[in-house]
Amino acid sequence: MFRLALGLAFLAGFIDATGFILLGGIFVASPETFATMFAVNLGSGWGRAALIGLLVIGVVSGAMAGTRIVHRSGQNRRAAIIAIVACLLAIAFGLVLRGIAYWPGLFLSAAIGMAHCALDGSDDLVAQAMSATHQLVRLGEGLADLCLGRKAANLSTPLWFGLTFLGGAIVAVLSHFVLASASLGLGTVAAAILIPIALAADRAGSRRA
Repeated sequence: MFRLALGLAFLAGFIDATGFILLGGIFVASPETFATMFAVNLGSGWGRAALIGLLVIGVVSGAMAGTRIVHRSGQNRRAAIIAIVACLLAIAFGLVLRGIAYWPGLFLSAAIGMAHCALDGSDDLVAQAMSATHQLVRLGEGLADLCLGRKAANLSTPLWFGLTFLGGAIVAVLSHFVLASASLGLGTVAAAILIPIALAADRAGSRRA
């Protein structure tokens, strides 16, 4: 599960940076910022605000579909979710290559919403893996405990997730400079690589059950 969570942290960082570049300054993988971005972009006209509304629909739809898979699928539900995430990224990649604006954001946000469901039952792990804000808060809490002379929580976990999220964002930016619109293909490959890791997590969960 920890390896899967690390992989999802990398993917979230990659999608966040890619979406920011493709959509002109919108953090696709950070749904907690949507309300603020919606309000700010109202000043630029309804077009940008409508785009953020489209991203909200994507995240909610992805989370709904992922939740149904979790509750209805068999032993390989996490692998099934990651496989669909890879497909959603592949669709977004195809739309970008065709020069279609805005709609790739819908599939990127749906991928993020669905990816949250891959760690079902591990809420804290989900929050740390998929949210840079949560990673920084946990790191700050641990450092505060150390300063107060108390036993700190595991500082390595938020640090690992934070660096992995940052690594995904850096890879996205560098690949965009090299590959331009084709850089999103790397995100599809990264999601595909996570499928066997998700399968291993599913099997480990089945053995414990």
